[in-house]
Amino acid sequence: AGAWLLLAASAVRAAIDPPGASYLRALPGGPRLERVAVALVVAGAHLPWAGMWLAGGGLVPALTAWTVMIAGSLVVVIGAGRLERAPRPPRWRHAVPALVGAHLRTLTRRRRAVVVAGAGLAATGGLFGGLLVGHGELDGEVAAIAVAVAAAIAVPAALAAATTAVARSDRDLAWVVAASGRGPGVRRAALATVLAGTGLGAGAIVALTALAIATPAAATALAMVGAALTVGLGLGLAAIGAARWADRHGAIDGGRVVVALLGQAIAAVTVIGLFDGVGLAAVAAGGCALALGGDRR
Repeated sequence: AGAWLLLAASAVRAAIDPPGASYLRALPGGPRLERVAVALVVAGAHLPWAGMWLAGGGLVPALTAWTVMIAGSLVVVIGAGRLERAPRPPRWRHAVPALVGAHLRTLTRRRRAVVVAGAGLAATGGLFGGLLVGHGELDGEVAAIAVAVAAAIAVPAALAAATTAVARSDRDLAWVVAASGRGPGVRRAALATVLAGTGLGAGAIVALTALAIATPAAATALAMVGAALTVGLGLGLAAIGAARWADRHGAIDGGRVVVALLGQAIAAVTVIGLFDGVGLAAVAAGGCALALGGDRR
């Protein structure tokens, strides 16, 4: 339920405050009809949730779960939208922390739905990995590899929108970096810090969710956490290559970023599946190579 709520939050937010809503509110009966329209759209967004309950528990549980999820998502999204923090003037003494702070503010202030959806996708990947480990009664290196494969699928999905947003922020700030006399290495270091941190965060969510489902022994749990964090770090750094590739083709298109991250996910799953622990190291090394290789144009 928590993972579904996270995944659906962006759709609910879009339904509550869509473009053109201010004009519709000015029409006769606008506020009342708007509430009805929002409720219908949110109900439609949660239809897969109701369908799952209908298949597993019957009509009454499905209607109950559907109603609770509709109301819960509206309460969470509307409540979160009313939480505001007084802005504080930043105090950055060096170029890289300044760029990192600007990119993070792009995510936390202008792209909150991106962060929430990414966390939900990472949690879904962790559920998949935990079920593989738990139902298969895997342990040791085999359990770690199973979680690593789940992370290799979930982390790029969680990174897609964040990578696009950070790449656009980096392009918008390029003139500031150039005017201050800084080289492209400053931009690359800031991108690496933000995207590697995002990848590590997604990997941590995958690991924690998998541990909650599988409840393995201590040694196996450490191996699973290490594998997920390694994949998260490697693919987070590799996302810089996706951002560069999109930037070299004119306006940064989210579709290009998704295609690049999909290719990285396929490569990571293949390498880990073929070479196990060596494949994990190769994913981390490949991410570092993509992060360090070549200046951005």
